[in-house]
Amino acid sequence: MQSERGSEAPLLLERDGDVATIVFNRPRARNAITTEMWHTLQRRLRELAAADDVRVVLFRGAGERALASGADVTEFGETRSSREGAVAAYHLVTDTMSLVEGLPQPTIALIHGYAVGAGCELAIACDLRVAADTSRVGIPAAKLNITIGQRHIRRLVALVGPSRAKDLLMTARLLEAEEALRVGLVDYVVPLAVVTEFGRDLAARIAANAPLTVRWAKETVNRCLDDPGLATAADDAELATRYVLTADFAEGVRAFREKRLPRFTGQ
Repeated sequence: MQSERGSEAPLLLERDGDVATIVFNRPRARNAITTEMWHTLQRRLRELAAADDVRVVLFRGAGERALASGADVTEFGETRSSREGAVAAYHLVTDTMSLVEGLPQPTIALIHGYAVGAGCELAIACDLRVAADTSRVGIPAAKLNITIGQRHIRRLVALVGPSRAKDLLMTARLLEAEEALRVGLVDYVVPLAVVTEFGRDLAARIAANAPLTVRWAKETVNRCLDDPGLATAADDAELATRYVLTADFAEGVRAFREKRLPRFTGQ
């Protein structure tokens, strides 16, 4: 596995073949995300979006206490002391979440411990969420008199429904892992010791599939959420037949006939 220089940096990017991992690296602060980290994360996400050799992106926190415990509240006195500062902070966080959601690669959040506030919102912006059985997740914004943007709320409602979203936001409570799984806030719950291994195995399983079809699946599901009516039948037919003339389609059919694993190239 390769990692960027500076293991003490608050945000790291690691590469293991065709899987990339972004690491929030402030374990003593439960990986609370600073303004500097939001800016660095935006740069890393843009790099990954353009990386054709990356098939899956993981997000995890250093240590076992948290994916991220939210935005760093110790900065709020400076960054949110005026309306202009609060608006700038809103755009910084919201634009970053949109970059996470908009990555062409599938994304998986690995939750060791807490995923709270912006940490939970980031997990929700990912495609899949793997949580340790000791995890706690939620958005306790009401305890700080904070409101969050509608794009974050839309993602939450898409996962848990409107009544459960209201419950989580109005009570500001944190869900234990099993309840989070039951209501759809996370997709897998596994023992703490195997969260990273499970996530990497899941990433490898996805990466072994045809990358064009995997990206199409992500794009189409997200379009269904944004526009439940989709578009015209012609547009839908174009989406459904987009890759029928590709080399990977021919390889998939050939491998099926030859009873072997396909070797996809993304072409």
